[in-house]
Amino acid sequence: MDNTPLILTAGVNEAGRRPLIGRVLAATVPLSSDHDLPDLTDSKKLAEK
Repeated sequence: MDNTPLILTAGVNEAGRRPLIGRVLAATVPLSSDHDLPDLTDSKKLAEK
């Protein structure tokens, strides 16, 4: 068994219109810190105008 410490980080983002109410499905996917996600975009990223 490997005794190396494991640190996981997970984030949550609300829908933005209403608070969470009723049935909610949530999921996380652990990835290594060097895993690159080139197609992942940030909807709140500022665009140069």
